Amino acid sequence: MPDITTADAAFFTLGDVRYLACRESIVLDDGQAFDLLMIRDIHYLTEYQNTLFRFSIMIAALSTIAIGFLSFVLLRRLTKPLADLGKAAQRIAGGEYKERVRVSTKDEVGQFAETFNTMAESVEGQIREMDALVQDRQQFVDHLAHEIRTPITAMIGYSQILMHAKATDVDRQKAAEYIGQQSMRLKLLSEKLLNLSRLKYDAVELSPVSLPPILHAAASTLQSLAMAKELSIKICVPDVVVLGDAVLLETLFQNLLENAIHASGEGQEIEAIGAASDGILHMEIIDRGIGIDEENLQRIIEPFTRVDTARSRQHGGVGIGLALCKRICELHHTTLSIASIQGQGTTVKVDLTIP
Repeated sequence: MPDITTADAAFFTLGDVRYLACRESIVLDDGQAFDLLMIRDIHYLTEYQNTLFRFSIMIAALSTIAIGFLSFVLLRRLTKPLADLGKAAQRIAGGEYKERVRVSTKDEVGQFAETFNTMAESVEGQIREMDALVQDRQQFVDHLAHEIRTPITAMIGYSQILMHAKATDVDRQKAAEYIGQQSMRLKLLSEKLLNLSRLKYDAVELSPVSLPPILHAAASTLQSLAMAKELSIKICVPDVVVLGDAVLLETLFQNLLENAIHASGEGQEIEAIGAASDGILHMEIIDRGIGIDEENLQRIIEPFTRVDTARSRQHGGVGIGLALCKRICELHHTTLSIASIQGQGTTVKVDLTIP
């Protein structure tokens, strides 16, 4: 078997063609030596190499473009909700409080969007409350201005009568009585406004109090007013203790009884009846007076609302009593219920908790 003693390989270029040359030395058994030389055209390998290189460049370029596009899409997807949040915040700041953002994912951005919507709903609710409060206050101020302007205008007119040299004693007496009446009305208005303002935002501490003495005290305060119309006030309440504030409860029932007196005719009876059941004392103030029609019944608790304007002004009413009663009931965690039939009378119901 011949022995291969050497083997060499070399590349060379002839013209535009590249070749591979291989030389091997072979020694036979008998000692003869031969050199074998092989030359092969490898141009196709070069072309293949160039093709692979171009393909690699193309793949790299396409991969870069694809990665760039995917990165843009991903970045767009990540930043668009944030951009939408920013635009929504700007619209809300501009007064579009109903603006919301669409939540399409459950990731951190989606959770942030949900939180943003919750915040926007809270802001919208607070803005609505503020608008309602501003409107209520404006309406309150308008009514108050009207209530004050009317008696002041009349008082100015009657004061001019007093100062007029040709006024008779009867005219002066009438003017003085009217000025005194309207002065007391303004005093009552200021007192009830102060009470309503004080109770608007204050909280009270409720404690066990006996209700019958409170009702009798309220009725005693109004005794002269009832006697002037020959009215009787009947109090029929079990001797129970309720959870409340004694001063506020007396104010509550004094206002309710006073309204009943003004609504009642000569010689009628007013009842304050109570019945206890299931830890609740059900109180009713009943009169058989002029009653309230259905239209006025819906707004009778609003401040400065009077059913019979002429009668209300005559007895000094300012239309704040029931609004004050409503607030006192709210502080006692109960409601004021009014049922009435025009010409037959009115029943006011209040439920108080028995501790």
